[in-house]
Amino acid sequence: MRLQIYTDESDGGERLIRAMKQEGVTVVREETEDADAVVLFLNGQESGFRRLETLRIKWQCPVVVVGHEERVYCYEEIRSLELGADDYVPAGTASNVLLLRLQRLFRLYRGQNGPFYYRNGLLECRDKRDYEWQGKPLCLTGKEYQLLHLLLTHAGEVVTLQEILRQVWNQKEEATDALNTMLRKLRGKLQGTPFKIVNRYGMGYQITAGQ
Repeated sequence: MRLQIYTDESDGGERLIRAMKQEGVTVVREETEDADAVVLFLNGQESGFRRLETLRIKWQCPVVVVGHEERVYCYEEIRSLELGADDYVPAGTASNVLLLRLQRLFRLYRGQNGPFYYRNGLLECRDKRDYEWQGKPLCLTGKEYQLLHLLLTHAGEVVTLQEILRQVWNQKEEATDALNTMLRKLRGKLQGTPFKIVNRYGMGYQITAGQ
């Protein structure tokens, strides 16, 4: 298992890294897109939740949040689960317990044939090439699905117009009008969700997930 750990260099984070390595787990500190699971240590500040939001809309793997207190802090637990964490444990949880939780979640994810949660009920249905919001399909066309998937894959980043045209239409300029029409329709289908497609003028497009 390749485990991505986000920590503020706390003693708990460093202890977990050492313990996981002793268990034969490959721990990566730099951000990567091929990790099997993610552990995020909260720091008691809003920045921890913002990072969780970004992770959840970008990554398709289990995310476990470790609280900043050695007891279950209800606000942190509820907020973490609302933002899409797969599990929450208080600080000081034994590393072998956390590893068992991660392994269980990893098996569940591997057993899924298609759907992966991104955030707050937005579900990718790969077999149908569509997304669902709170159980209701968005009813995307093939290219709408490609565009939304591309933007979500690069959540928090600006995707250039040239990259969108290359990825979705396999061309550079001729499909600009078609893209503008599709963006209007896709924004309409995303109404009622926290997701917004923002035009970063002169740069490209970015998907955001506000409250």
